[in-house]
Amino acid sequence: THKRYYFYWQAFFQQFVTLSSRGYRMVAVQYPAFWSHSEWVKGFDRFLDHLRVQQAHLFGAALGGYLALCYTQYRPARVASLVLCSAFID
Repeated sequence: THKRYYFYWQAFFQQFVTLSSRGYRMVAVQYPAFWSHSEWVKGFDRFLDHLRVQQAHLFGAALGGYLALCYTQYRPARVASLVLCSAFID
């Protein structure tokens, strides 16, 4: 499991470094606890509103990928593109 975690971190880190060096504004998010998908979507909406972001390119790994999929399902107009790494769905 440690190697798997390292893979996720490395994939995220490489994307972050590459895109930020090309001029993209990158924001890494550590989200607080939410008790439902709809609460998380509303919370992420508030976060994007606070940053004044109308549309975002999302990159998600593992649980972050699942949450990015959930957000895209409920707020497709706010997602410009979606990149997933080892995301899972139910």
